[in-house]
Amino acid sequence: MSLDAPTQPLPPLPTPVPAAVSVPTDPGQPEPAGFWARFAALTIDGMVLGMASWVVFIVVAIAMGISAAALGDAVDGGSAAIGFMAVGYLLMFGLSWAYFALQEASSAQASLGKRAVGLYVTDGTGARIGLGRATGRWFAHALSNITLYIGYLIQPFTRRKQALHDLVSGTVVMRKPGTNNVVTIIVLAVVLPLVGVAVIGILAAIAIPQYAEYTRRAEVKVMEQDSRQLLKLLEHRAATSDEVIDTLEDLDQRFKTAASTKVDFDDDYVVTVTSTKSNMRDYSVVFSPVVQEDGSVRWHCETTPEDKFDPAWCRKLRDEIEA
Repeated sequence: MSLDAPTQPLPPLPTPVPAAVSVPTDPGQPEPAGFWARFAALTIDGMVLGMASWVVFIVVAIAMGISAAALGDAVDGGSAAIGFMAVGYLLMFGLSWAYFALQEASSAQASLGKRAVGLYVTDGTGARIGLGRATGRWFAHALSNITLYIGYLIQPFTRRKQALHDLVSGTVVMRKPGTNNVVTIIVLAVVLPLVGVAVIGILAAIAIPQYAEYTRRAEVKVMEQDSRQLLKLLEHRAATSDEVIDTLEDLDQRFKTAASTKVDFDDDYVVTVTSTKSNMRDYSVVFSPVVQEDGSVRWHCETTPEDKFDPAWCRKLRDEIEA
């Protein structure tokens, strides 16, 4: 009997499973930046420059105070103040130029605001711009500003989403592939309501006085209609009767003024037409009788104030009598 154990075939080894290899996804190609991303970037840049400008003004103010104390009466105070203000503004312009031009010409190709939202500035071929072109782009911003910001608003409608200063300087603002919109959304969520409130405030500041002026002119028209009707009755009564009139009821029972129109007669037969409305208490139409050489009565007309609501028919009466 053999002591050797029977040979058994070994089971096949499991086929090793290759480890999963992560394949990097293509983030895509750079594309021209949209309007709202650029708006958010400009907002951030504006905040940074605003804080820096305050520092400049504080330094200038301190220097002006120290110089004024040191020089005393040797230098005219007004001239010194103008000089220091001019220096302060020059420093601000220089700071703005350095902030934008130096950063956009650097390897980052972007200001702090643009970096925060994933934007950068290139030339027309997508290459980095030099300091000269960055400086030209900074100066070209003036064109977008003096066109009442239309230079910025045309940006979404140009082929490569270029604002006016981009078109002038031959630059394009690009958006980095894979950039999220978190910073842009946060900035817009904070700033847009403030902009909306500011716009509403500006529109209200324009519209409210215009509406008040409109209602005032409408009330003036009512007063002038009553005044012209009253004038016709006064002229008719002066031509047909020597009776003294000292009340509106004595003139003609059928004549009714508007509810807001008030007519007063004084002892000299001067008739004053005013309004009971508070916004019209400074305006009046006054008729004064003028006796002519032949004994007839003509009515002189004047308004207060004359420079604003002086109707042509009233001026005609006045000119005829004063001629």
